Amino acid sequence: MRTELFRRFRDPRYVRQDFDALPPYYGDAMARLPTSPRQWMAVLDIQHEWLRQWAAGDFEADWPDGGLVFPEHLEDLPVEEQPSALDRAVLDECLGGPFHPGCEVTWPIRSTFMYEAPLRLRRRPSPEPDWGAVMTSAIALSQTGPLSGSGPGALTRWMAVPWQTDTSSCLSAYVAEEDEYLPTFWPARVPNDVLALNSFQVLLDPTASPELKQAEFAHRIKWLRQLPVEDAQRTNFMNAFIRDWARYGVVTRRPGPGDPAFPETVWVELGFDAPPVLPT
Repeated sequence: MRTELFRRFRDPRYVRQDFDALPPYYGDAMARLPTSPRQWMAVLDIQHEWLRQWAAGDFEADWPDGGLVFPEHLEDLPVEEQPSALDRAVLDECLGGPFHPGCEVTWPIRSTFMYEAPLRLRRRPSPEPDWGAVMTSAIALSQTGPLSGSGPGALTRWMAVPWQTDTSSCLSAYVAEEDEYLPTFWPARVPNDVLALNSFQVLLDPTASPELKQAEFAHRIKWLRQLPVEDAQRTNFMNAFIRDWARYGVVTRRPGPGDPAFPETVWVELGFDAPPVLPT
């Protein structure tokens, strides 16, 4: 079982295109028509090695009976462990790759010369030079270039501007014959398919039949359902989301209906009132 599970993970050396391997996320080189094995994301080299060791039985079966128990408060940790715990608490909420361009930060974060120590960026001690009219790869990747020191905004300046253009473009299942929902980009931050408020209200309706409740609970609609999604409408799509992004729904945690047939909590889209966007 361990060996078969390990084989399902994509090789981070990217020796071939594995569209159905794990993880089921688009990668750095995503294109509507895949041309690179990096079309899909892979785990890190060190994570792949840990999985290989686990599959080979090279591990200690030391998982506690009750599972891992974490301290509830920072002060519950020894003082010498508290700084690294703060780092971990922040980074645990990040999504990691893919960097296309990324959700929190993009590709420069992989450049090792950006750091002076683990998790510590190298600070720029003086004003940043003028890099000229055009930012070339040679300038960007130079050991003395813009990545050699960081100041306020140095990480996020490489991201999509405005951010709405990327949020509305990085969706799921661009190739319908592969899957309706996967691969995807960042569903934890940017939803693709949501449970609408009217479907959730059926779950709470004591007069609704169990069959109707199950059907509504299984029903999902597109988060960006008012936007034209054809490639020819891409500019219209992005401009509409830049204008009306605040009118799209927010996925919120709501108490379930108290029925054992459904979860105790349900994630529901609220606040949606975006206008339709007609193709041009």
